[in-house]
Amino acid sequence: MSQRRKTMKAVKLNAQGGPENLVIQEIEIPTPGPRDVLIKVQYCGVDGHDPAIRTGIRGRGFTPGMILGHEIAGVAVEVGAQVSMAKVGDRVCSMPKALCRACEYCDVGDEALCLSTDVVEGGLAEYVACPEDSLFVVPEGVEMADAAVAACTFATPYYALTEIAEIKPGEMVLVTGAGGGLGMQTIQLVRLLGARAIGWTRSESKRAAIGEMGADDVICGMGETTPVWQQLLDLTEGKGVNLVMDYVGSAAFNDGFRGLARLGRYVMVGELLGQEVHVNPTFIFFKRAKILGSSSHKREQVDQILEYIRQGAIKPFIGGKYPLDEIQKVHALLELGAITGRAVMVP
Repeated sequence: MSQRRKTMKAVKLNAQGGPENLVIQEIEIPTPGPRDVLIKVQYCGVDGHDPAIRTGIRGRGFTPGMILGHEIAGVAVEVGAQVSMAKVGDRVCSMPKALCRACEYCDVGDEALCLSTDVVEGGLAEYVACPEDSLFVVPEGVEMADAAVAACTFATPYYALTEIAEIKPGEMVLVTGAGGGLGMQTIQLVRLLGARAIGWTRSESKRAAIGEMGADDVICGMGETTPVWQQLLDLTEGKGVNLVMDYVGSAAFNDGFRGLARLGRYVMVGELLGQEVHVNPTFIFFKRAKILGSSSHKREQVDQILEYIRQGAIKPFIGGKYPLDEIQKVHALLELGAITGRAVMVP
């Protein structure tokens, strides 16, 4: 990096509230620590985590003046003295979690359960310093916009499908929020793993794209005519779905759980509204159902996803590329559910 330049543009969140609280400011370029890599950001994904912090739905994680953005891809321009995973000039991408590398889970390679609560942030800027333990060298043949979202949008559902739900070939899977950044990629993974998918979206405009991702069926709306749970039974000859991958949470839970088959697994990966859910215990023991939670992923799974992308087995659905000064617009579109797939910012 040129020694002449000392400042950069960054999107700062100075207060919680509406998108107008995201403002572009000129600030100093961060100095990487001994185990950090300074990245010139090329792309940064924007997901539901960011509006949740901005609005206060996510109760922790906000500090005034913070810079959001944890889906990062760019070029290493400076590396700390103790960094071994990358060198200057390497193309790198991030995982969302800042690993502690000291807990019992990191010791056995199950970084999804790392006790650290820190998140890699700061990607909505021209430069960001990231810990090397949360970075990956991007393989040749993988586009950088795809690399930016590989960990969060693909490795997270891959972990949930394979290790939490233990998906089996031939099973029927309901994907809620199917037109969003996680949903569109999950449908691809379900098909890759030999199962079948039903996509559920509130937006009719996303139906075609969800079908093109490989969904066997698509449910639109909130069941204004026929309840969604009944539609699920109709689509599965009365049996229900074997697995629900839920990225919506409370708004979808009742229909999704009622449409679950016996011995079904309900995996909760996201929550949009921050509300409680209520379930009759009778349904749980009658179905012999499992309600499971899942978040994050292992480092090895990010490597696997990047290889799948390189091979062309999967392809991130990028719903738009926007300059940094349109961040308020992107957050407004996210709140309306108007972005199909994942939006990425281009600093």
